[in-house]
Amino acid sequence: DCVEVTQDQLAEHLQKLIPAGLRYLSLHNAGRCFGPQAVNAIISADNASLFALSITGAYLLYDADTAKLMTEMMSTLSSLEFKACPNLGVEFCKSLNTSFSSTKGKGCLLELSLEDLPLTKENLTSITAGSDALRNLKSLKLRRIGGTAVDDEAVGKLLEAVGDNIESIDLSYNFHLTDETLSAIRKCNVIGSLRSLELADLKNLTAAGLEALFTYGIKGLPNPPRLRKLSVASCNHDAVTDEVIDLITKASSMKLNANETTARPMINNNVATMDSVAGGQFDGSLSSMGGLVYLNITGSCCSDTSMESLAATSASSIRELDVSFCPNITDKGLGYLVSKASHQMGKVHTWGCAQLTDEFFDGHGRVGDTSFEIIGAWMKRAGGVALR
Repeated sequence: DCVEVTQDQLAEHLQKLIPAGLRYLSLHNAGRCFGPQAVNAIISADNASLFALSITGAYLLYDADTAKLMTEMMSTLSSLEFKACPNLGVEFCKSLNTSFSSTKGKGCLLELSLEDLPLTKENLTSITAGSDALRNLKSLKLRRIGGTAVDDEAVGKLLEAVGDNIESIDLSYNFHLTDETLSAIRKCNVIGSLRSLELADLKNLTAAGLEALFTYGIKGLPNPPRLRKLSVASCNHDAVTDEVIDLITKASSMKLNANETTARPMINNNVATMDSVAGGQFDGSLSSMGGLVYLNITGSCCSDTSMESLAATSASSIRELDVSFCPNITDKGLGYLVSKASHQMGKVHTWGCAQLTDEFFDGHGRVGDTSFEIIGAWMKRAGGVALR
């Protein structure tokens, strides 16, 4: 938390830290400290080797200075995060386009996280216009970007430019996204590397769209993603159903045969059709590695059937589950999952689940296990065993 730090103080210390080998700079609530002076201190330092930069709330960080920082540090920077920096805009986006392009720059961008920024749709699409700047990207996070800036078309263009190794996508709180974005997500998962997907508070998603994302065998599309982390929290109440969860859990835990592809093949100098690149074929059995590790279905219409699906596929892997404000999940369903899950399961969130009673809180299979925490069971009708 840098709210008390001045720009002069930070610049003075960066002039010492950068030459000494500083690799990772993370400033939360940066406020006034990270601005033109701090940028100049970084780029003027000898032997700068900064590879990760995370800046939050820097209201003195201007578009042109950020672009200059990208240009000067492109040879070492690989992880970028900017959150609530109100002056970033088109120059910053264009600097990403050129600095990390294989032809115009020499950078290798692996992680890009943009949140609460006043960018336009044109700003976002300029990142990839005529550039392969995102070809090496493993993690993409776009949250609360400029009102209507993040729509299906913008996301589609960004994901088209992403290479084969994308592992994490977070598009939460961009309220204009629809099922069309789900199609783009599946199409970019050509070799099945996607492991984390966060789609919180996307009210326009439907059950049909989510089913299409996770249904195996759709002609012209790669296999559904085998996720380890998924958040569909606070989507439309009827979008996340038991049928959707069944497909998700099966896809995440299904074993692939030995023919799983590890690269995008070429046929006659063209990218092979999706049918021939399905990321390997399911052989119908479950992986011994389990499936989902984290699942958030807050506010959904899921019932005990979803808990059974999780128990059947992810009992050996699930670590954290959030079923807050899911009125159809009962003591028996949640209790069954807890009893079947291995001891790696450490947290269950149950805020707003007034239907859960002492039968679960004092009767589940992990009562007395201090490594297991129920978050949200803040009061109960009788006794104090389950008081949190």
